[in-house]
Amino acid sequence: MQNFSELQTLLKKYLNVPLSELPFALQKYPTFLRKWIIQQIEGRKKIQNKLPRWHENDTLLLPSSLNLEQSSSEKTAFFKAQLLSGNSILDLTGGLGVDTWAFAQQFKKVWYVEKNPELFRIAKYNFEVMGIKNISLHNAEAQHFLQNFPEVVDYIYLDPARRNSQGKSIAQITETEPNILELLPLLFNKTEKILLKTSPMFEIKEALKILPNVAGVYVVSVQNECKEVLYLLEKNFCPEWQNIPIHTYNLLENNSQIFTSTFAKESKAKVHLAPLVQEYLYEPNSSILKAGFFRSIAEKFNLYKLHSNSHLYTQGELLENFSGRVYRIKKILQNPQKELPEIGSAFNIITRNYPLSVSEICKKYKLKEGGKDFLIATTLVSNKKTIIWAERI
Repeated sequence: MQNFSELQTLLKKYLNVPLSELPFALQKYPTFLRKWIIQQIEGRKKIQNKLPRWHENDTLLLPSSLNLEQSSSEKTAFFKAQLLSGNSILDLTGGLGVDTWAFAQQFKKVWYVEKNPELFRIAKYNFEVMGIKNISLHNAEAQHFLQNFPEVVDYIYLDPARRNSQGKSIAQITETEPNILELLPLLFNKTEKILLKTSPMFEIKEALKILPNVAGVYVVSVQNECKEVLYLLEKNFCPEWQNIPIHTYNLLENNSQIFTSTFAKESKAKVHLAPLVQEYLYEPNSSILKAGFFRSIAEKFNLYKLHSNSHLYTQGELLENFSGRVYRIKKILQNPQKELPEIGSAFNIITRNYPLSVSEICKKYKLKEGGKDFLIATTLVSNKKTIIWAERI
């Protein structure tokens, strides 16, 4: 096979063959080709929800599982594109090209840079298939490209690798490749604004103490699963890290939950512990929990915290536009061993500041996960371990 077009023609013959039957169906081809076809078919299954528009286009090619795993989702890519404004952007860590694809629909001129030659070839082929004309593609190492880049752009975007050469997850923002701190002087020679994507594993407070020039932070979840943390850096902007605004987003099907605070406000926010559990239970979304705004969210919505270490809240009224999930309490179980068999056998189970895991609760009370109602296992202000039966609103 000489090129991607010929490979794509071959792939179409086997796209609908079940994975279990593929090894037999492909036995006449060389090993590398069998592996490639299986990689494409497995990859298409993985992007069905992550990249629905790409999944619909069966002419696109996909890289390895690790590259797919590290790429942005369609939803977060367009969130980033709509967050920024201007005429030009340089994507310095292009990868599969999902973010570049989204930027190309928001900016007039986009530069895509990727050092991995195979990823570069796949992205180049895909952009051609999709008919995107405003992307300039470069197979180069980030620092070397910057040193020879003559332009000044409105934004530079970086999504550094979050695994080292041994495939292990990187725990510190200073260990990423490329190294953002080392690159900063060169970056600010080419732009005044940088958008940096990091793993949700990195601690935001620690990152703010290390990263200079941060003008804002964006913690992004999709359907209440925290996906990425973005840092907007601006040249000559030097605030106190405690005063940097942290914007939390939970991107839902038809709307978004948005909440903003700072670590300075969080430290001063007043929160009251709940003397009793009232009719409604409130659980902040994953972006707020990631940001650590346990006090700020309580103060804004006038909520009572169940326990200082239980990030669940209660109120007697049903609040609109709460940034998280809301439950109506049906009953606080006094004797779960006796009461649960009378209620049901399948529940959605949540544990917050509770000694047993979900699987341990299922085993102890002979339950299955699923059903309509919820069991919320937590600790109250009295330090009593309790299980609450509730329904989601």
